[in-house]
Formats: sequence, structure tokens, C-alpha cells
Amino acid sequence: MDFLNIRSILVCGSVTLFSGCALLQDSQPLSANNKNQINTAELVQMIKNNTERQLTQNDKLLKQNAQLKQQLTNLTKQIAEQPKSEPEQVQCHSSASETNGKAILGEVEWVYLPAIKKHLKARIDSGATTSSISATNIERFERDGEAWARFDMVHFDSALSVPMEARIVRTARIRQASFDKIERRIVVNLSLFLGEKLQQEAEFTLADRSEMDFPILLGREFLQDITLIDVGKQFLHAKYTEDKEG
Repeated sequence: MDFLNIRSILVCGSVTLFSGCALLQDSQPLSANNKNQINTAELVQMIKNNTERQLTQNDKLLKQNAQLKQQLTNLTKQIAEQPKSEPEQVQCHSSASETNGKAILGEVEWVYLPAIKKHLKARIDSGATTSSISATNIERFERDGEAWARFDMVHFDSALSVPMEARIVRTARIRQASFDKIERRIVVNLSLFLGEKLQQEAEFTLADRSEMDFPILLGREFLQDITLIDVGKQFLHAKYTEDKEG
């Protein structure tokens, strides 16, 4: 073996030796610093991803809130544009003076007598059987074969005595609460109006009521089946209008 061949073998061996060292150095495990750098990079990337994800969710919520706000605005506008309905007109007078087809009367009501064309205050008293009207100077007479009575009815509001005539229908036996004596009274038939709707023929006993507060008393025979009484109220019905008579 000559000198050149030996030199070549030595050079090749040296190259191989250094190449092997380089490979061994590249295959060594990462150092602690390198690991920390990798972990920090991963953490930064993770935070970045989470932040982007949160921002995306916030954008969605903002869009949803904007949509809900717009829907609310549209609904408010629709409600405002709807035509307003007129409130139902309630007839207070009717509801206060009628129920179940029966008239409700207060303790005192205005009564209109067509025979004398006047309004009189009437006391409503379910404790009395027969109605009564104030009468003085009572006289019996006959007309067309029937018994009639002529009397003076005192109009309390004007303190004037008004002459009246009415057909006698019967004679009633009346016992006053303050007297034991039974009194016989003439009973006449009179037409009356109470309010605008209630018109009725009613029987009235003739008696001097000059010491009473009211010239007319309406009893059970008038009230039954057509009226109810609210004793805590007065004048639930307006005065009858004379021009509506008939």
C-alpha cells in the first residue's frame, strides 16, 4: 500500500468520524429552554384561539340583540298604528235602576199623576200593603152608575190643595200601627208614571197625610213582581217628561 492510499483512507475515516459526531449531536433530546419555548408558544396560540372564539360569540350575541330590538320596534309601531276602539258606553242610569227585568226603586221617588199633571214625591214602603195618597174633604158621588170620590189632594211642594176625582174600586179595612182601631178607607184607582218606563194603574187609599213627610206612599200591592227597593238611595229615576205621555 503506497502513501497516497494510506492518506486517502485516513481522510475518509476522519470525515466519517466527524459526520457520525454530527449525527449524534442532532439526535440528542431537546433542552429545557427549548421545551419552555414550545409550551409558551402553544399557550399563546391557545389563548389566541379562545379569544377569537369569544369574540365570534360576542358578535353573534350583538347581532341577536340588534334583531330583538328591531322586532320590538316593529311591534310597538304596529300597536301604535292599530285603530283605537271606542270605549263601550255604559248606561249608568239603566244599570242602577233595573235588574233582571225589574225596576229598582229608591226609598223616595218622583211620581207623576196625569190626572193633575203634577210630580209628587212618593215614599216607597214595602211594609205597607196598600198604597196611599193624601186626601182631605172626601165626598162620594155617582157617575154613569159607578161610585166615584171627589177630594182635595195637597201638593206639598207648593202647599196648594189640588181637587181630584177618581173611581172608587172598593173599601179597605186599615189598622194603623199606632192605633188599635180599625179604619175603613175608600180605595180609588189612579194611573201614574214612575220614571220614563214604569206606567201603571194602582189602587190608593184616601187618607189625610198632611202630617206625613210625603203625600204618596207606594205599598206592596204596587211593588210586587215589578220592582225591587234599594232603601239606601233616593230618586234613582228621573222625573217623567209630560210631553211623552200617551
